[in-house]
Amino acid sequence: MAQILAMCGSPKTRIIEEVPVRARVASGFSRFIGFTTTEQWVYDRGWGRFPAVLNFHDGKLRRIEYLPYRSGAR
Repeated sequence: MAQILAMCGSPKTRIIEEVPVRARVASGFSRFIGFTTTEQWVYDRGWGRFPAVLNFHDGKLRRIEYLPYRSGAR
């Protein structure tokens, strides 16, 4: 996260959530084992380029997506 902030600056939008984590047990059911922190950063990349959405789980970048529309125009 620190490297991305250093290279790209602050995101236009930042959403932080704590989501429950479940694990499957031997009987086939799942049980609650704790929480994880997820963050979603949205970068406006300028005219003619779609916004980029970076998804982090526990401080590690997991996915980069590009929105097919301008985030403010929808």
